[in-house]
Amino acid sequence: MQKTIRPRGLTTLAIINFIFAGLKGSGFFFTLMGVLFASSFAARRGVPINTGEMSAGSLIFLIADIILVSFMAISGIGYLRMKRVTGLLFGNLYASLSFLKVVTNIIFMPELNLDFNLFTMADLVYPLMTIFFLNFVFTDVWRTRHKLFESMENGELPERTTISTQKEKSAPNTVLVFMQSIRQTLRSSQGILFFFFSLVAFMFVAQIVIWICAAPGMGVTQGVHPKEELGNLVIKDSAKYMSVIFYGWLLDEPDPGKENGNTAKAEDTWAYKLANEKPALLAFIYTILMFLVPVMCAFVTFNQIPEDARRKGFRYLLLRTSRESIFFGKLLATLAIVIPIIILTVVTISAYIHFRYGFYPLDQVVGFSLHAIIALILISIPSVALCIAFSTLINFGFASLAASVGLFVAVPIFTRILHELWEPLFLLQYILPGKAGYFLFHPEWWVIILSAIGIMLYAVLFAWCGNYLFKRKSL
Repeated sequence: MQKTIRPRGLTTLAIINFIFAGLKGSGFFFTLMGVLFASSFAARRGVPINTGEMSAGSLIFLIADIILVSFMAISGIGYLRMKRVTGLLFGNLYASLSFLKVVTNIIFMPELNLDFNLFTMADLVYPLMTIFFLNFVFTDVWRTRHKLFESMENGELPERTTISTQKEKSAPNTVLVFMQSIRQTLRSSQGILFFFFSLVAFMFVAQIVIWICAAPGMGVTQGVHPKEELGNLVIKDSAKYMSVIFYGWLLDEPDPGKENGNTAKAEDTWAYKLANEKPALLAFIYTILMFLVPVMCAFVTFNQIPEDARRKGFRYLLLRTSRESIFFGKLLATLAIVIPIIILTVVTISAYIHFRYGFYPLDQVVGFSLHAIIALILISIPSVALCIAFSTLINFGFASLAASVGLFVAVPIFTRILHELWEPLFLLQYILPGKAGYFLFHPEWWVIILSAIGIMLYAVLFAWCGNYLFKRKSL
């Protein structure tokens, strides 16, 4: 009988389930021990304890958490054994109940005097990921075994689960490699971890920026909830003030007040216009993501070439297609995975800031969000091309990851230090396209177009270098 091989991504989902279940289970245990210890200590002191004050809502949430932990553990075992009931059914039950629990928490947070922030929304990432991967990416794991038993009972061979012969004849090789690479990446541990950590990391950074902007008003508002008008004004004004300083440093613009003694000329600077004519808080967050997106691209790209080269899979694939089709198919597949993450991140952050605080008009938020999506997608194209070139040059996946991340982090830091030491060295900042990416937020449209053209030239150069290396790589 044909044996179904468990995808690595499904194993990763199981491990994540066990980790989360263990952490939550440990939290229950220590919480219970703390309550028992406090009750025992209070009883010895003769302090009366009112045990009936637990609300029905708190009890329901406690029971729901226990059920969720149980479902996570059961579904994790089902993932490893590839069972339809314990894996697919209990996995979907866990994700659905967890989603409902987070939504319920969000609805009742004002009554419980809790703060609703992007960390709360990050709790939705893993349940939604579980639903997506179980029902769309790993659907053949549950379906193949079921059909296999039916076909064996009828004395028939199971149908092929790969691309049909007609499609193989009609579709271009690059498209076939593109489709197979997407499937291979999503079913791997690399794809699972990229989806989870990139979304959580982007929301984490955005929430930290919001907290930094809210910090100056902590003493003034005296704990006023951020939904209150005073809290909103503090965050809005603080974001505008801090972003002007940040942009002036990032974009290498001199301070007109210091050089000319006329602060009115500050209105003509790029930093001032970006902070005052655009949603300053969104611009602050997305300029930081402009630096983080290339780093995250390295985590989904580093093993694209070394993994297949290690398994000697290219030898069989090259019998039917060319090296160019393989390289560009993998490059396009990686972009097809990165772009939805960028869109989902920007939409989530923008929607949260608009509906949570509401100090920017909706049309302004939507317009700048579309601008940010295009800018982040543009900067991801040369980043992915460069990372795939590194994965082609270096035979070990983690060495390729270290080289890519090190380059994306080290170049901006060291070029900034050298620029501070001697100003003519500012051209070193353009070794990578990251510096040119900030010009996509320039107030002048012709600068934005030139920046986009320059970034695409980076992408063409990196893609050509990667393809050149791949064509000469020993496979």
